[in-house]
Amino acid sequence: MATNTTAYSIGDAVRLGVVVKSTAGTATNTAVTLVINTPSTKYKYGPITSTASTVIDNTATGTWQHTFVTATAGRHTYEWRSTGTVTVSTGGAFAVRPNLASS
Repeated sequence: MATNTTAYSIGDAVRLGVVVKSTAGTATNTAVTLVINTPSTKYKYGPITSTASTVIDNTATGTWQHTFVTATAGRHTYEWRSTGTVTVSTGGAFAVRPNLASS
């Protein structure tokens, strides 16, 4: 699992993406699911099969993106899974720091 070392603040938008490719290296649209685990909640989006999804954007053939707005401090992990003609499982992690009160 790849790790994004950027630390975000609560309320930040984190752009998560994946490119699904066949064994020949060709970008391919196939059903995708995104699972995000936060310290308090598990979110599951998908499976998405339509390029017209409002939850996960299909920005180009085989390229899927989702903007996740952080709400909880701590370590967050995510995993993209695809099914159908091409199967892929990849993901990563990122940190969300608590908002500090101004002095």
